[in-house]
Amino acid sequence: QIKKKKKTKKKTKNKKTKNKKVHITYVSWVGMMIKNILVLLVFLLVIGVVISSKTNEEFNNKKNNFQVDRHPNAIANPNLSFWGNKPFPAYGKVMNELCYYPLNRTTCAPHFVISGSMKCGTTSLFGYLSYHPQVLPLRSGNDPLPDKSTAKTKKALADKEVRFFNGQSYKSQLGKPGIEDALEGYYNLYKHIDAVEDITKQMVTGEATPMYLCAPNVASYTYSGVPNSKQIFLFRNPAERMWSEYWFNKSLKTKLQGELDTSQVSKTTTHLVDNSEYLFGKSSGNGDIDEFRMCMNAQTKAAENCNYIDWNPNAKFYGGQIRSSLELDQLHKCYQEKLSQITKDCSKAGKCSSKCNSMGVRNSLYAQQLAPYYQYFPLDQILVVNSNEFYADTAHWMDVITDYLSLQPFDWSEVTHKAFNIMKAGTTSANHAQVKTGGLGMGQLDEKYTHQYPPLDEETKNILDNWFKPYNQQLADLIGSPLWWDSDKN
Repeated sequence: QIKKKKKTKKKTKNKKTKNKKVHITYVSWVGMMIKNILVLLVFLLVIGVVISSKTNEEFNNKKNNFQVDRHPNAIANPNLSFWGNKPFPAYGKVMNELCYYPLNRTTCAPHFVISGSMKCGTTSLFGYLSYHPQVLPLRSGNDPLPDKSTAKTKKALADKEVRFFNGQSYKSQLGKPGIEDALEGYYNLYKHIDAVEDITKQMVTGEATPMYLCAPNVASYTYSGVPNSKQIFLFRNPAERMWSEYWFNKSLKTKLQGELDTSQVSKTTTHLVDNSEYLFGKSSGNGDIDEFRMCMNAQTKAAENCNYIDWNPNAKFYGGQIRSSLELDQLHKCYQEKLSQITKDCSKAGKCSSKCNSMGVRNSLYAQQLAPYYQYFPLDQILVVNSNEFYADTAHWMDVITDYLSLQPFDWSEVTHKAFNIMKAGTTSANHAQVKTGGLGMGQLDEKYTHQYPPLDEETKNILDNWFKPYNQQLADLIGSPLWWDSDKN
């Protein structure tokens, strides 16, 4: 019995020892697994760091490739918001001097963009370029989509204004299809153009959307989609530009009845009430001039109240603090708010009016609008042209622009006697013109019919010239050229 008891006790001890060994083995296995998992995590972390470093290196290489030949006076801006929260450039491959393939595309991107300014000759310039044997028009509805693409495209206005990069329009397109599909739709608006070895036979295409210049952030948006594009800007005397715009808007609303008579368009009986608060304090005795003056009263006052003159674009290039596109956007919003308030207060008193383009003055502050392009595009991709000189010697300036675009020489004398403008069939805007569409379209007319509205009176022009003088000086400083229109008398 004692032996049996000892035997049982031994078995129990052996069982406990065995269980203890099993428990130790289990704990060791779990420990080993945890160790292996930690080693794996460390390994994955190292791989991630390596990949991240490589990606950052590739990104920085691409970024640096697009940061050459900036404005000679530009200063480094480590906080440039473009790289932080805006779309990256549509990287691709430069096939030759005239052709750039965006990423995942086998067709040339637009070679040029005429970005502004409105009523400064942009439509005529685009019309002339369309005669060059190397320049193709935008894709028509019958042309097949390139690369078998299914991305949706939006029809261009007047076969020239794509308006893709306009602020709110651009943001809405990015929000729905996304950046890749949105850009694909943009590229699809242009004809399929292959790169060729013989540069003299390389075809190109482009667009003319003059409102790009006056919309905030368009410089960065344009650079994100067509970083290799040649940018072209035309500027004219601000007073003349706004007067032309005034009559252009009236002509689109007035039905054409036989030959154009300015009295047919001019039915304004508005008269400015004498005052001392605004730029124009007295009536001119002419209804149209008074209405124009009243519009200028409200708009110049809005610009003054928002301190536009303090937003000096040249601070970017002469050692001052970098001005952001966001700050300029806020300035534009201030202008709209102040203009609405001012117009509401003084219209009933007969001192100002809202019957003109409300952005006339703001869109004539060229320096503030042009400056952002120097942040993104190299100098050899920016051409600024004086509209008055362009009108006076069009053939010469078309030679200059041809050379700038690296196109083959062309005899422009055969086409520069014509003029082009946005027109609407059946209205005075289309007088003596050929318009292909019933809506807004690009019309063609002989140069002798290009000035179908009365000239701006000298008193109004001189007052506006004096008001714009400091803003014009900012433009002169920005582009490194004296004021073009100081000596202009027409």
